[in-house]
Parts: sequence; C-alpha cells; structure tokens
Amino acid sequence: MFKGAWPVSSFGDTYPGHRSVPGAWPTGSYVCWPNENGGLIAALKETRDGTELVSVSPLAGHGVQVGVGIKKVHVWSDGAEAQIEGTWGDSQVSFYDLTFLRNRAWYEVGKRREFILSGIAYEARRPAAQKLAVDPSSFLSEWLDDQAGIKGGPEPEISLEGSSVLLRVDEWDRDDYTFRGPVRKVTPFDDWLGQSGWRVRVCVMRFDSKDAELDVFVTDKVWSDPEPPKVGEDIEGTLWMQGQLWWAA
Repeated sequence: MFKGAWPVSSFGDTYPGHRSVPGAWPTGSYVCWPNENGGLIAALKETRDGTELVSVSPLAGHGVQVGVGIKKVHVWSDGAEAQIEGTWGDSQVSFYDLTFLRNRAWYEVGKRREFILSGIAYEARRPAAQKLAVDPSSFLSEWLDDQAGIKGGPEPEISLEGSSVLLRVDEWDRDDYTFRGPVRKVTPFDDWLGQSGWRVRVCVMRFDSKDAELDVFVTDKVWSDPEPPKVGEDIEGTLWMQGQLWWAA
C-alpha cells in the first residue's frame, strides 16, 4: 500500500482495555508513512476477504499531552473511525481519533484520559486587527464603562493583543476550529508531506492562571505572511484537530 510504511503502535496495543469489545465490531490496525514522526496514517479494517483501506489522513506526529474528560464518542458509519467529544479544562473540545480501533476499549463516558492533541492549519496568519470596536449602545459597552468608571466617552475598544481563542466552526465538522493566541515556540520543518513550514505552539485558551497550549502545524502554503511565525507574536487561523490516546489511568 505504502512502500516502506511503518506499523503504528498505540496505547491499546501495549495495555488492552479493561472492557471487552463486542465481537460484531470491526477490528483493524494502522500504518504510517514515512514514519511516526509525521506524514500520513492509514486506517486498515479486517474483513472476510482480507484487509480493507478505510481512510488516509495527515499525521502531525507531534503534539501536546492534554487530559480530556470524555463526553461522547462519535463513531462513523464505517465503524473504524471516530471523533472524541469531551472537556479540556473548562471548555468543550472535539477531535479526530487517529487510532480509534486500537484504543476504543479504554473509552468510557465520564472518564478522563490523556491524549496527544495537535492541529493542522487550513490557513494561518498574523492577526490583521489587534483591537475590537464595541457598539456604544451595547451591554458590553456599558460594562466596560462601569469597569473603567467612564461615562459618555469615545467608542470603546477591546485590545485583542495576547488574547487566546479556540472556537469550533459551526458550519464545518465538529473537529474544525478557529484559533488565535500568542506563539510560545516555533520549530521549523523541511519535508512534511513534501512541504516546509513550522510547528507552532500556541496558547489557545486560559483557565484561571493555567494556559492551554496546542501544537499547530503551519505549512508555507497556508501561511499568508512574508515573515515566519515568531515567539511572542500572535497568530490566528483555522485548523483541524487530531489526537490519539497517550495514557489511561
């Protein structure tokens, strides 16, 4: 299928789940190319006639460990793919499960599991605007006036510099997001699926005093700026979120 493809090892291969999987559920495995550090991952389903290729997806290969409280597992019609819906800190999150077939016995609603999450950018850029104008007649404007102790002043503005945002795109799939946040780390790559770019660690959310960071893969093709991303600057765009089980307590 892929010349030189590597078998993918996952948590469930080493630690079988404590729940048995119904016999009618499909079984399968995964291979990746060129290696587990990034490229493509193929889901293979076992059938009566042999092995069936279910899907081929981009594989980020690196990410951030995140504890997710599982709320629902959205299994696709082929029975071999799924998206995990849960909670990341105080926020809702959904992502495509890269190794569902090998780890599904560990998934249980209400349980917290550790996943490696990453984002692959559809498009990304430096933010065009760092301030947001507020309608003077809005409730938000009144609240800002009260906080600042100013009445009847000029049209208020909110500074977006350094802000963190991770919002699902309603018109797209449940694992598609718009994001914004300060850049914490930039790691260049030269040949990921034949493209150059950067693995950018972005602070996409904040929970009280704790930051939630995500590695976002940004290729030259989707980066709309002549200068590369830089630590300390803000970045925004849209992404597809993927993940795979790392640990189950």
